[in-house]
Parts: sequence; C-alpha cells; structure tokens
Amino acid sequence: MLISRAPLRINLGGEGVSTAAHGEPPVRTAVSAAISYYVHTILTPNRLDGVQILYEDHYSFLCSADDRARGTKTGLPFPEAVAHRLNVRSGLTVFVASQVPPGPGLGLRGSVTVSMVKALAFSSGLDLAPREVAALGCSITSQETELPVSALDQYATAVGGLNSITLSKGSVVVEPLDMSDDVRESLAQRLLLFCPDRRLSAPDAACGPVPPAQQATSSLSPGGARAIQKAIRGIRTALERGRLGEFGELLHLCWEERCRLPGAAPDPHLVRCYRAARDSGALAGTAESHCLLVYCPETRREATTETLRGLGMQRWPFTFDDKGVQVLEAVPWLPRVAMPAAPASDDLASEALPETPQDLPDCDTPALSS
Repeated sequence: MLISRAPLRINLGGEGVSTAAHGEPPVRTAVSAAISYYVHTILTPNRLDGVQILYEDHYSFLCSADDRARGTKTGLPFPEAVAHRLNVRSGLTVFVASQVPPGPGLGLRGSVTVSMVKALAFSSGLDLAPREVAALGCSITSQETELPVSALDQYATAVGGLNSITLSKGSVVVEPLDMSDDVRESLAQRLLLFCPDRRLSAPDAACGPVPPAQQATSSLSPGGARAIQKAIRGIRTALERGRLGEFGELLHLCWEERCRLPGAAPDPHLVRCYRAARDSGALAGTAESHCLLVYCPETRREATTETLRGLGMQRWPFTFDDKGVQVLEAVPWLPRVAMPAAPASDDLASEALPETPQDLPDCDTPALSS
C-alpha cells in the first residue's frame, strides 16, 4: 500500500492577469497559501486486467490499455490520464479521497492531479520533487484532458507554504514569501474560510463544469486586469513587510475591481455574504467558486462567523501547510507486469520513466508520517 497527499490552497486576492505582447499568452500571478485540507491517493495491488480507480463518493471505473487504444473514455479524465502517462496499466487500485466536497474550488482539481502524480510516480520508482510533480501534472493535464486545471494551482499545492507564483510563456516562477513567524501567525488567525453548509444544500456534481468564478480572469478588461495585478504584487510586499492593515486594504481593492467588471463578479450570494461580513466587522475578503475567504480582526471573528452561518455558510478552520505534496506511507509489493514505458514530460525528459516499478527492498522502503 502507498498513500500520498496534497493540500488544497487559497489565493490571497485571487489571480492577476496582465496583458502581453500581441500573440503572446498573458502573464498570470497569484499569492497562494497551501492549507490543511487534503486530497489523498491510496494505491493497493490487485489482480485486475486494468487500473481500478475509485472515489470516496463511490464513483469508480476500470481503465485499460485497450480502452486507450480504442480512444474510449471510461471515467473522469484526470486520474485516467495520470495513470496512462505514468505507465500504470494493470494490477493496481487507486482510491482518491478528498477532505472537501467537489465544487468549492480551492484548487481541488490541481490537488487531485498532484496527489495522483506523486503516488503513481513513487510506485513506479520515481521519487519526484514537488516542482517536478507539478511540472509533470501540468504536462498531463494540458495534453491529455479537455478540462482546465490551473498550473498555478498545481504548483501551489505541490510546493506548499505561502508563495508568489508567476506563470508566463514557458516558465513558472515560485517565490516563497519572506514573512516573519509573528506576521504569519497573525495572518492565519485573521483569515476565515467559509463554504456552503452542505447539510442545507445538495452537493455538486463531481469535477463538473468550471464555475463562473474560475472563468472570471478570461473576461477582465485590460485596465481592470492591470489594477488587480498591481494589487496582488502589493499584497506580497505588504505581507513580507508585516503591514497587515495594508494587506486588508489591497484585498478589498481586488474585490471591488472584480465586482466592477462584467462577467468577473463573484456569485450574488457571496456578494451578499461579503457585505454582511463587512457589516459584522470583517475588513476584506475574496471569493472563489462557492467559497468566501474573509480577513477579520480577531475581536470580530465570532460575530462574523455567526452572521455568515445565518446565511448558510459554514466556517472551515485551517492552518497553513508547509510540506506540500508528500508520500505518507509506502509498503512494498511485487512489481506489476512490465509495460512499455510512457514518455516523460518535457521538464523531465532526461529522466525517463522505468518500464516496471522498482522493487523496493524492506530496508530502504520509505515509511513517512506527517
């Protein structure tokens, strides 16, 4: 058995998009924090002719090499594509479990991809570093699936911690925020995450269409995009200098800019929740899909929580995660049947995947715990 996990993430201010030269892709920037909600991937051997992939909501399917040859789509695209690229064709059950339900955003698709890449690569004899996991995950999702998975999300969840991440043509730059422990702790105490109370509403379809909040950056006007991009750069500076008051002002500025732009405004219910939170003492916030992150003085935490609870939102306490994607436990088993090796991603071209998983000796088997 092998278990890996990847954290989810929050974006402080959302995602900034700057216009580029004619014909060039835009530059995307985010200040992200990995948080203590996780997607787990659990691998166990089986005797099936194919790879069995299961979700905790009992959605399951069996994908095989014959399906790929015929172009048959047997299940959700992310796990199937990851298993195919990493040359996992049979003799394995993959169980994917998330600590959050589908639909809230928080980089969930990126966490699923990163968690699976780490687990399946490790089972095949590759102990990839976090940035290698993200690079391979981006290659898989961009080339083999039609649903969008943000590269920013994959790097944020793979690396962990608080980072400024910039995605431009052909490169991803991840820069950890240089924050003092005191500022970091104060920030964690003042950030409150709220998601819909699912006891009061029906769950969303697993990995369904991209919600409007995730498509918002595509409809930003150049002027609005530049304002948000500048504010996000300011958010990084404010956090590194310990100016949390300035951080709150910039976070609110990002919210206002998005609300002014057609097609980019948050869901109307989240707008109502944001206004109610501000009336209760919160200073700023940001929305993603169905979730609301608010920045609130510690003396107003309870009042804000009660107000949003009355609007059908549930607070999800969290801490920052600094470890990123990792293997928690690995117990060796007999290698699977040899299959032709699949090509590695461009970023890992010099480190080809093995044809069969390497048999891990007992004395060298990693047995890690968080």
